[in-house]
Amino acid sequence: MGRLTIAEAAKIIKDGGLCVIPTETVYGIACRADSPEAAARLFALKNRPPEKQISLLIPGESWIFRLAQEAPGVRRLAKDFMPGALTLVLKSRRGAWLESDTVGLRVPDHPIALALLRECGAPLACTSANSSGQPAPRAFSEAAAFAAAVGVGILDGGGTSGGVESTVLDMTVSPPKILRRGAVSKARLSRSLGAALGGISVLGLTGGSGAGKTTTLRALEALGALVLDCDALYHELLVSNGELLSALDARFPGVISGGKLDRAALGAVVFRDAAALADLNKITHGFVIRECLDRIRSADAQKIPLAIIDAIALIESGLGALCDVTAAVLAPREARLERIMTRDGISRERAELRLGAQKPDEFFAAGCDLVLTNDYSDPAEFQAECLRTFKHMLEGI
Repeated sequence: MGRLTIAEAAKIIKDGGLCVIPTETVYGIACRADSPEAAARLFALKNRPPEKQISLLIPGESWIFRLAQEAPGVRRLAKDFMPGALTLVLKSRRGAWLESDTVGLRVPDHPIALALLRECGAPLACTSANSSGQPAPRAFSEAAAFAAAVGVGILDGGGTSGGVESTVLDMTVSPPKILRRGAVSKARLSRSLGAALGGISVLGLTGGSGAGKTTTLRALEALGALVLDCDALYHELLVSNGELLSALDARFPGVISGGKLDRAALGAVVFRDAAALADLNKITHGFVIRECLDRIRSADAQKIPLAIIDAIALIESGLGALCDVTAAVLAPREARLERIMTRDGISRERAELRLGAQKPDEFFAAGCDLVLTNDYSDPAEFQAECLRTFKHMLEGI
């Protein structure tokens, strides 16, 4: 079928067919939610058990109460986060086609998906457009290959943002429970609901070299925290994640040789071309974000109370959106220079160059919820101050 217009896709869906569509994160395959026959084809195509429900995309928040029962806080959440990356699980208004006791509902924040929903005038059942066990497609070419393989048409939304998938919040229990952490943080949900939610808390930590982040992390580890060093995660992914290597090879042909990244070849491209560097950061940040999220979800399942994301690019990468609280660790410039020279065994001149290449303190301070100033001569005193600060802040999340 190839590329479709919105009108063509809407007609196919209204007639009970399936179509691949873009959302703000990945491409999905969708059908009429009110057609048991279309839903059965979707489940069969995805080899998905019928008891495993698929969330519904809806044209607007007014549809929530056509399909679901009222619950405390739902109207506020809808006002704050729809359209957007929040899926609400609610008690359903069971009817002729809505047979399950609960239903997951989301208003997507993508102009093509919203236009299709409005053209159809009804909810769509939608799940990722990929074969079982394969990564969800973020590029149009990947989604088009899947659409061709299964014999359905596709709406061209270009490349998706590759951002974080939606947070899934169960509103059928009291207090509400996060079933899947995603783009909307626990802290934002808590503020909207006016009540604390259970589950893991996530703290983002950033700041320049020599400010004292390592000292802060040691203090937080004493709270039983999972520490995610994003620089280390990136290097792990370069070894273990074939999808990342494929994405780099597609954008920068020739930088992958023998299944490994040629850093010199990549550097020769990106450090003389600002647009290429921006593309590299977009690709790598997306993969690091998803890896952090996977590990946070695993830690949450293990009842670990706190996760720390340690990233110098916390603010500009989008990692901060995963966090309930973000903190910048700053220190006087002279103290930072002395720490770097002692730690790395380098000259003052090289330490000055390193600091000069990093973001200024004002950038970190403006982008975070709080600032910790490490002007202590005794690291133990700074650790104690960190513990007092974070314990107080995390109690309300």
